[in-house]
Parts: sequence; C-alpha cells; structure tokens
Amino acid sequence: MADAHLILPHLYLGNYDAASDMRFLRQANITHILCVGSYLSPRFPQQFQYYCIDIDDDPSENIQQYFPKTHPFIWNAIRGGGNVLVHCMAGISRSASVVIAYIMKSLEMPLKEAYSLVQEKRDFIQPNPGFYKQLQMYESMGCEVGSNHATYRRYEAAREAETKRATRPVPTKPNSPTYRPDQHINIPVTVMSTAGPSHTSPAPAAALAATGGKTGYRCKKCRHVLFNDDFVVEHAPAATKSFTGHKNHNQPQYIIQPISETSNAMFTERRYLQTALPTPPSSTQTKGPSAPCSSYFVEPMKWIDGAHNGTHEGRIDCSKCGTKLGAYDWAGSSCSCSRWVTPAFMIHKSKVDEISH
Repeated sequence: MADAHLILPHLYLGNYDAASDMRFLRQANITHILCVGSYLSPRFPQQFQYYCIDIDDDPSENIQQYFPKTHPFIWNAIRGGGNVLVHCMAGISRSASVVIAYIMKSLEMPLKEAYSLVQEKRDFIQPNPGFYKQLQMYESMGCEVGSNHATYRRYEAAREAETKRATRPVPTKPNSPTYRPDQHINIPVTVMSTAGPSHTSPAPAAALAATGGKTGYRCKKCRHVLFNDDFVVEHAPAATKSFTGHKNHNQPQYIIQPISETSNAMFTERRYLQTALPTPPSSTQTKGPSAPCSSYFVEPMKWIDGAHNGTHEGRIDCSKCGTKLGAYDWAGSSCSCSRWVTPAFMIHKSKVDEISH
C-alpha cells in the first residue's frame, strides 16, 4: 500500500514510493505532483504535471522561499478539479512543511492548528527545527515571503553571514590580519537574521517615501538619502561586567614554602610545609557604563558596493558621492558599546544626518 495520506480534499502528503506507484496515483486520481527534495526526479513526466524543488532536509536550507510558488501550484490544481500529491523522500519533513504552509495561507489557519491538522492525518510528520522556525517566521509575516519584510531580509543576511564565516580562513594567531576575537573567546553575539545576495532592497529614497513617518538617514556631505529605520538593526549595549582580583574565593589559597634542606653530592632533599594563606580582601572592580554606540548597524542593502560579490569585508561608501561612511564585515565586528554583532554593516553616526517627516 502506498505511503500517502489524504490531508484535505484533493491534497495528499506522502513519500517517494507513493510518487512512484502508478497504481496508487491512478486510484487517487492524482493530476499534479509536487516533488520536494534533492535528487528526486519525476517518475512519470508524461502523465502528470510536476513542480520540483531541489532542497535538502537540512535546518539551514531556506524552504520558505519556495512557498510563494508551491501555494499557487497546489491552489490552482485543486481549483481546476485536480488532485495533488506533495512528497519528499520520507514524507516527514520537507513535504510536510510545504503542506503546512499551504494550509496556513489557504485556510488562514495559525501554525499550531495547521500542524495539528496535518499530524492528525499523518501522525509521524516532523519538520526539522530550521523548517519549523521558518514556518513560525512565515506566520509572523502574514504568510507572505519577500524582501519587503525586515524579518525575512534579516534571516537571509544571517544565512549569508554564516556561509561567509564558514568559508573564511580561520586564523591561528591574534596578530593575523583576519583574526576575529569571536573565533577565540566567548563574546556575546547578536545575530541579525537578513538578506543575502538574492535580496533586492527597494531604492532608499523610495523606501523612505513609502514608510511615511519613518526616520531617514542621509549622507552628511551630499545629502543623499541612504536608508530609513526599517533597515537599522537594533542591538542592546553590552552589559557591564564585574570581576575580582583573584580566582575562586571558595577554595583555600596556598603557598608552598621550603623549611629545611639537606644536600650531598648525590641529591638534595627538601621538606616543604603547606601553609594556608589568608584570604585576600575582595578586590571587585566594576567596569563602567558601556560607551554609547558610535555607529548604526544596518542590513546589507543592495547599494553597498562589494557586500554581495563574495568579499568578506570592506568599506561602505555613499552610493552617490563616494564618501566613506563606514565598513562591513560578514564575520562580525564590535560596536563601541562592546557588543559583538554578526554580520556587521556599520555606518558611522558622524557621517550621516537623521531626517524625519
């Protein structure tokens, strides 16, 4: 028996075996097949209408980018009187995520309810953690996907930053030109979830006009509008730190002192007395308040030259007059407040003016 379940009228969810079983496909009156997986080729391209997505069952994969295409494929097939089979290899993660997303949008159903509906019909579905987080994101964006949503842009940027960090040579010495503190010590990291190379931001001036009362930012030299509040990524200043002048006061502090010595030509014998030292007075020092942020951290917008051509770091220049405004580093950088931000697209506040409508 084919491993497929009827989730909604005209909509089936199954595995690759079901998509390869002509007998089942005929009995279920399947007309359209949505194939979600790498290396899964259509078995009967002459008999059915296919839409295929090349994607691995990996939490880092961006499955939500396909929802704007999978939804109309299913919707139009059903509206035209057809039956649809959505499948991946096992019918557990990838195809289940696509079906859940379809139900959320077409039935205007919250994620938890859509998930439960599918699980009631096929009880072993389990989208991987990355796909489930994307379904949550999809819900938060009103079941829409695109660069007009800051949430999606920042998700794409985080993926791009991770890719660049993975391909960047890892230095072994702090004085290496590509040394980054976060590769050697535990520094708080603020991940800006946003847009990679595929992200196309609206023209800055148009974006500013479209957002009404948003605060805009323009080059101080040529007064060209560069971005608005929608593209500013907020981060909390690093917390103040307290530290003590000695380690672990809960353990006794000892010093080893020689009290006698016997020597001859063959050996020297030393006897030692272990003496407990008095616990030193507490020398707790508190680091002062964090310095104010001297830069704006922004999304990797399209007008930033070099940000999407494979380079890991570089300068940010005004798109009109060429004045240097700041710098970017996909591996991250520290703000003046001591917070580490990844990826880091910094525009110095001294280089731009704020404007409000």
